[in-house]
Amino acid sequence: MKNLAIYVLALFLLLGSAIVFIFAQPLDGANADEGEITIRVKLEGTRDTAEMQTIPVTVKFWTPDTVIAEGAFPSGGSVLYTVTGTTTNWNSGSKTTDFIVAGGSVPDGNYVLEIKEDTSLSNLKGPITVNAGDVVYMGELQEGDTTGDGRLLVPDLNLYKSNHPCFDGCSASCDFNGDGLVNVPDANILKTDYPKFGPHLWYWK
Repeated sequence: MKNLAIYVLALFLLLGSAIVFIFAQPLDGANADEGEITIRVKLEGTRDTAEMQTIPVTVKFWTPDTVIAEGAFPSGGSVLYTVTGTTTNWNSGSKTTDFIVAGGSVPDGNYVLEIKEDTSLSNLKGPITVNAGDVVYMGELQEGDTTGDGRLLVPDLNLYKSNHPCFDGCSASCDFNGDGLVNVPDANILKTDYPKFGPHLWYWK
């Protein structure tokens, strides 16, 4: 009887180890997102709906010798990679949204980063080392670039005035909070950010 008990215990431990081993193995694709790079930005204005919380953006990866300064466009370097798409993962507490750069599309390296939404100024950061799996915070995008030239000056005000107010079929270039309207909330955003002569630098992590 004693030998039988020992045999049963040994068999239990052996099977248990096998089960643990099986469940400890990673599933195919379980770590696929480890190669992604997440670019995180904060959005201006109230963002109550899903449509207002996702925005189309363009992210550029410049060479590390690129010269950047507040209110000035990048110079002296070149763009190595340009990635476009739509943000996701809205966080209502921090008012941030993420742009995911697919794994393998941009290699690990040292870059100056630029991100821009259609109606915002560019935010610049770098040079910084970017590796697969990193989350890079790029600060708050400043809205109001109605003309799309990367500045916020008199032409932007004039175009906004010609579209304000609007409650149906509104110009997307003047709708800074993505609610489909051109009204007081957009005017307040424009008033807060005006004037700007070029991109905004983001120094912090």
